[in-house]
Amino acid sequence: MRVAYTAADFIDRGNHMTPTRSPREHISAKWREIHGQFNWESLMDPLHPWLRREIVKYGEFSQATYDAFDYDSFSDFCGSCRHNRHKLFDELHLTKHGYKVTKYIYAMTNIDVPSCDNEFQRIGRRDIVVAWRGTVAPSEWLSDIKASLEQIGEGGVKVMEEVKRLLEFFKGRGEEVSLTITGHSQGGALALLNAYEAASSLPDLDHISVISFGAPRVGNIAFRDKMNEMGVKILRVVVKQDIVPKLPGIICNKILCQIHALTRRLKWVYRHIGSELKLDVIVSLLEARI
Repeated sequence: MRVAYTAADFIDRGNHMTPTRSPREHISAKWREIHGQFNWESLMDPLHPWLRREIVKYGEFSQATYDAFDYDSFSDFCGSCRHNRHKLFDELHLTKHGYKVTKYIYAMTNIDVPSCDNEFQRIGRRDIVVAWRGTVAPSEWLSDIKASLEQIGEGGVKVMEEVKRLLEFFKGRGEEVSLTITGHSQGGALALLNAYEAASSLPDLDHISVISFGAPRVGNIAFRDKMNEMGVKILRVVVKQDIVPKLPGIICNKILCQIHALTRRLKWVYRHIGSELKLDVIVSLLEARI
């Protein structure tokens, strides 16, 4: 099903191309398209207001993993969350989205589901949200630049256990269930791996999508093809001036991709997956000053 109108209907026909309205519409009949059913065709250029609202929502969930992180080295709870899960959205002023936190994973990942019946009816399904935090501590930056392969660890296992529990609960009530995974930077990379695991092990999910922010490359061509085969929908929001989405392989990856196109022998080269929404900070600042 196609949305009733296009992003062009919301353009300010003045001196810039920024959509001027972002209505909180009833999207229950159109949520699949907004979450990538047609790979966001005709929704990104210009940006459709319904999609923009969804991107902002998941961006705020992703930001919450930073805002709630206790990085005070003098705190007894350093490395955990500043707020308990029952007060998190109240403290961060995110109750407007109608979700509730069901579990913390090492206080670095939040799992959220719509708890408000009005929001459930508006978006047309139970949407399980997993939000991964990106890099904060210096030790994490050092880990990011390591070239060796590492296991994700038991945090990923606990995430899947909670998602499976929620899936069984809502499916038992006859409800449609989607999984949306989000994260910024390293969190965006973890979101992709999390989506792969979910698509491989939870066939009862009605829809799996990833909305990442400033995420690096993850996996090679085979990984990209497998994600597409499993039907995982991925939207990467990137800033043109950000270096992280150009990693790994900022210097040679483009050249290696060109060589692979000719030889078909460099299948290990890192590739981005999914659709890209590119933002330009400089252009946005100039438009803001007009």
